[in-house]
Amino acid sequence: MKRLFLLFVAALVGAMLLAGTGSASDSKGPACMNFVSGDPGYDGSTAGADMTLAAPACTDGLHYSLDIYSLDGSRLLVADVAPSSVAGTLVSFRYTFPAGTAPSDGVCLVAKSWWRDHVADRAPDTGCQPAEVGSSGGGGGMN
Repeated sequence: MKRLFLLFVAALVGAMLLAGTGSASDSKGPACMNFVSGDPGYDGSTAGADMTLAAPACTDGLHYSLDIYSLDGSRLLVADVAPSSVAGTLVSFRYTFPAGTAPSDGVCLVAKSWWRDHVADRAPDTGCQPAEVGSSGGGGGMN
């Protein structure tokens, strides 16, 4: 019985070592999916966000996207905008509205990372990040 107990303890310790120490994160996936900060912007025709990841971007089995809502967050205007660039820990999104369709007051943005067909992280964690006309990043708040 004592050997069985020691074997159980050894297996438990081994499992804990393989799992690692972990870290405080709102992400449900690897660190390359975790948005740690972001700067939204909107100039009256182009909406975008520069998002910083906890680790360099992953390339296997994942993607990043941006959803654009009305400024009050009540209406989805554009879904699943692909990044305009991904380099190291920076994921940048830009979307230019077709002529005559851009909201005059602003937009509200949600960045998502997708891993294995589920949302690994969402920024902001709830709701959406407003970007009024004339905003050009630097406001932070998207993490």
